[in-house]
Amino acid sequence: MSQTFKDPYLYLCDVMQKSREATKAPSEADQLREEFDRKLKQTEQTVLDALKGDDTPGAA
Repeated sequence: MSQTFKDPYLYLCDVMQKSREATKAPSEADQLREEFDRKLKQTEQTVLDALKGDDTPGAA
């Protein structure tokens, strides 16, 4: 009796684990995309600040 219960239970656990992984993947992709966008904006701001610093005479 326990063997017939164990197999479906393990199957259900496996299905639920795969479901969690499948739903987790898009959120990880979104998180990576947001992190990339944030770093890109930081880089753009750094470059713009550097250009502004070079344009002002005697900024040093």
